[in-house]
Amino acid sequence: MITEELDDLLASSVVRDPYPYYAALREKPVRWNPRWRGWVVTGYPECRAVLRDAATFSSEKLRNYSGSGRAGRLDRYPNLDLIGTWVSFVDPPDHTRLRRLLAKAFTPRAVEELVPTMRRLAGNLVAGLPVGREVDLVPALTYLFPLAVISALLGLPDGDAERIKAWSDDLLPVVLGGSATSDRYRRADRALGELAGYLRAEIAARRRAPREDLITALVRARDGDRALTEDELVGSCMILLFGGHETSSNLLANALLALNDHPEQAARLLAEPELTGPAVEEFLRYDGPTKGAVRWARTGTAVGGQPVEAGQRLLVLVAAANRDGRQFTEPDVLRLDRTPNPHLEFGVGIHHCLGAALARAEAAVLLPVLLDRFAGIEVETGRLDWEPTILSRSLRRLPVVLRRAR
Repeated sequence: MITEELDDLLASSVVRDPYPYYAALREKPVRWNPRWRGWVVTGYPECRAVLRDAATFSSEKLRNYSGSGRAGRLDRYPNLDLIGTWVSFVDPPDHTRLRRLLAKAFTPRAVEELVPTMRRLAGNLVAGLPVGREVDLVPALTYLFPLAVISALLGLPDGDAERIKAWSDDLLPVVLGGSATSDRYRRADRALGELAGYLRAEIAARRRAPREDLITALVRARDGDRALTEDELVGSCMILLFGGHETSSNLLANALLALNDHPEQAARLLAEPELTGPAVEEFLRYDGPTKGAVRWARTGTAVGGQPVEAGQRLLVLVAAANRDGRQFTEPDVLRLDRTPNPHLEFGVGIHHCLGAALARAEAAVLLPVLLDRFAGIEVETGRLDWEPTILSRSLRRLPVVLRRAR
């Protein structure tokens, strides 16, 4: 039973392992959380219904935040307005136009053509990992690999990983609901300003000299006679860069941790490479990179029979829904051959993650390379370090010892 004292979405025990907490929350799949000041939705059918209903539930983070009476805080940080151009935080009709333009540039073919680059990057990074001594796989691999991939797709220069990591770290608490540090808005505003300047320079360079990359494709994209505005271009590059490495990094790290906890499944994945696709889906369901998403009720409505007032916000915990026994048999068991696997990790409806194919491809490339290279990957589970955010399931540290190369 969840008491008021325990109803803390960022309690250290919940950050480390949220699933027992989510199981208790699912006893009442839609419940008011006074600390978060909104409804927390944990059941599979309830989460799916909210995510699919864009007409009733808004995704516009800045507009709804300002409407809650906290606009003055945002006025002091003008660069935060750029988040309002991110397609994840825009409602129709602007969302429809933005997504259509992004889809013209960020195509399945672009991802497919990047697979040889992914294999080369994965091979080089894995080959450079030390054997027999501890290494933190987050900075050494699970962060670097997806950042290198999305940077190659966008056409960004090599060697900017440290700067991009610093900007991302400062954005996390505001974008993904982190601990309420007093300077989080100032740091996010500064990071957004610096990242915007960096991307504006890259966009200007593509206008002068187009290349075969995603930034050029975004500059050229047209929906009828309409193109992305300058701020929309910057915002679109931001979300592709931020989401393109943050989500995949979490997926890769969490998958490795799951395989460490289930060595028989790791052995099976190595022996049966045809399981790679279903295995990636199961990693997404079992302990995926995203805990949830936020929505705001446009009008008075009901979710799972619970009345919700206009303007109230909802935390849609897809990580909890993905362990709902009403939808999944043995939901707390990792089964790499689980089919069907209708998890909600990438959302449903109009806000289904645009980068889902890229994240899946990255995991399908890197994990077999790593498992094939080393005879053992032993995670120092007592020294894991999780990012304290409400919306993402993110390891800051993944210390491992890699046993001899095969």
